Amino acid sequence: MKFLLQISIFLAWLGLMPLQAQPLQPAEIQIGIQHFQKQEYESCLRVFESFLTDPAWSGTAYAYTYVSRIQLKQFEDAEKLAQRLGRKFKGQVHYEVDRGYAMRLRGKVEEALKAYGDLLKDCKGDPNEIAVLAGAFRVRAEWEWAVQVYFQGRSLQSNPAAYALELADLAHQSGQRARMVEHYLEHLEDQPQQLETVQYALQQKLDADEMDEIRVAVLKRLRVKPDATPLNELLIWYLVQQKDFGAAFQQAKALDMRMNQQGQRVLALARIAIENEDWKATFPMLDFVVQQSRLPNLQNEARMEILRVKYRLIQAGYGGIKDSLESLAAQYQALLAVGLNARLRLQASAGYAELLAFDLNRMEESMDMLEQIIAQGGETQSLAEIKLLLGDLYVLSEIFWEAALVYGQVERDFSNQPLGHQAKYRNARLSFFQYEFSWAQAQLDVLKASTTTRMANDAMELALTIHDNYDLDTSALPMQGLAMLEQARYRRQLDRAIVLVDSLLDTLRQHPLGDDLWIRKAAVLEQMGRYPEADSAYGSLLAGYGDEVLADDALFRRGILWELRFTNKERAMELFSQLMFKFPDSAFLPECRRKIRRLRGDQNPEL
Repeated sequence: MKFLLQISIFLAWLGLMPLQAQPLQPAEIQIGIQHFQKQEYESCLRVFESFLTDPAWSGTAYAYTYVSRIQLKQFEDAEKLAQRLGRKFKGQVHYEVDRGYAMRLRGKVEEALKAYGDLLKDCKGDPNEIAVLAGAFRVRAEWEWAVQVYFQGRSLQSNPAAYALELADLAHQSGQRARMVEHYLEHLEDQPQQLETVQYALQQKLDADEMDEIRVAVLKRLRVKPDATPLNELLIWYLVQQKDFGAAFQQAKALDMRMNQQGQRVLALARIAIENEDWKATFPMLDFVVQQSRLPNLQNEARMEILRVKYRLIQAGYGGIKDSLESLAAQYQALLAVGLNARLRLQASAGYAELLAFDLNRMEESMDMLEQIIAQGGETQSLAEIKLLLGDLYVLSEIFWEAALVYGQVERDFSNQPLGHQAKYRNARLSFFQYEFSWAQAQLDVLKASTTTRMANDAMELALTIHDNYDLDTSALPMQGLAMLEQARYRRQLDRAIVLVDSLLDTLRQHPLGDDLWIRKAAVLEQMGRYPEADSAYGSLLAGYGDEVLADDALFRRGILWELRFTNKERAMELFSQLMFKFPDSAFLPECRRKIRRLRGDQNPEL
């Protein structure tokens, strides 16, 4: 199969024929290709040797004949064939490369190396000449000779970064990761606008546990060129991939200040940290923007993000947050009192309204505020976000038909867009709350197939819950009980949620819904700050449903609980290691590896 791949590349490169047979080819050619694909090389030879003198098909015939000879270990015949056509078509170096390759396979290594060396010596550095000769070597997997050709091209063209991408690809093919990374860095320094291309290539060609090659190579270059912007940007990107936002902040802050970006770079990084729920790194970033930026709009955006994060932390039950809900409401009022631009004012109003309705029992005030904003008009997308929040408040007030209307309007106005996807998800969740499980499932199935937004995970989770548990038995009561539980969680009625889940666990002993119930109970207990009980709930799930689909999720969450709440590194590492051993295909594996390295103390000393 290796040679089949090589012949396909070879033919495509020569431009002699497409990779797949076409109707314009003679029937004999198509038969010959079929023989080759079936590894019937003797039959393939009988077909193609008659076409070697046909001007229209000699190139194709040569390629198949040569490789068939090689596959049959007829190396001398392959050498003579390449030599004969090389004499006939002077200057076409791939024949000489093929002759040398056949000689090497015959054991005539010194003669082969001399032939290769002569080709290299005759190469004068013309870009097309370099591409053809290096390509000929690459087709025969003569990687080191292709490398020499590219380096000679660099020298003759007086360009130390020429052919960096080609050299990186060769290094990758030959398993030389460090050399590959170096070549990509050469290309990046020569072509800074290619940063995203380099990032994509590195991400595609390095496994998660090989990414440290980037850090080593970048830091080595930064010692010589500490102000090299593309290298610093690549280092920040690497640290974000590793989710080391604290170190990324230090690099981003220095680059932001050097380029006088007024905190824009740091704010963008803070938002990525927020998505990854790294609160410890988030607050210093946002404080930096508030304190250092001289752009009022940027400062206000950072203040807005601070309030959002504080709200999420209070809702999640994190300790050490001094701000009460009333205090947070006062901070929102203070922010709304300054000169915000229209977009920020809508966002701040939405955050304040959500706080009033869901947490401070000031529903009427919240609804009035949102309805006034919608009546005043404004930018379409921002208003649609306000409408979605208003729909949520209708659900909270059990005005379900109004909620469905609002969601439906946003879904129609933003069809096949993220906001439309969010509206569809909310409508599906509303159907779930109302025990319309089949309809909810149908909407979620459409959503899973059409969206790439972050809330797709929520849609997937709810869809799997319905799919795995609906119609398992003749009674709809278990799913209705689960829907009641989810409504209580949605309303943030945590005490009621605990009562409901305990009742369901008692009633539905050994029911397939058990793992769904235990993981929800643990989440609610964490939100209430009852961490030992949450740990016990995760333990019950693993004891009773250790082989079910949510078991790796429970292990991961339990590990985070011991890492962050109990601050017990050893126990956290033990749980993450259990997950990696028991669930080797889990989506949590990359994050487990990162967490174990960090908990173990594997730091980047240069940073």
